[in-house]
Amino acid sequence: PDQMGLLDPSTSDGRVIFFLPWQKQTIAGTTDLPCQVTHNPRPTEDEIMFILQEVKNYLNPDVEVRRGDVLSAWSGIRPLVSDPNKPNTQSLARNHIVHVSPTNLITIAGGKWTTYRAMAEEAVDAAIE
Repeated sequence: PDQMGLLDPSTSDGRVIFFLPWQKQTIAGTTDLPCQVTHNPRPTEDEIMFILQEVKNYLNPDVEVRRGDVLSAWSGIRPLVSDPNKPNTQSLARNHIVHVSPTNLITIAGGKWTTYRAMAEEAVDAAIE
């Protein structure tokens, strides 16, 4: 349906994939891999191929999805909050934190594109307390 998306919380490697209708096309994603910080992040070919392979799992085997079917791909860098006492990536917080210093400096770290409003609300709430 063109008004509904799909989310599968268990891809072949245990990550989440979603499908969203957009301008008579479909957005599929995402990946979540460590990367170098850059001003112009781009998805790797491996990330694009991973998503294509996962998309194939939802289609009729007679439907062939090829790299050339990808009209656009983009990438972003999400800052994650880590515990310096836990070196593995599973210890990275997937949410955000709001910290108010003893001098009332408010710092917000972590978070996701999909939770920016809640992050902003918490930061403003901290500012007016």
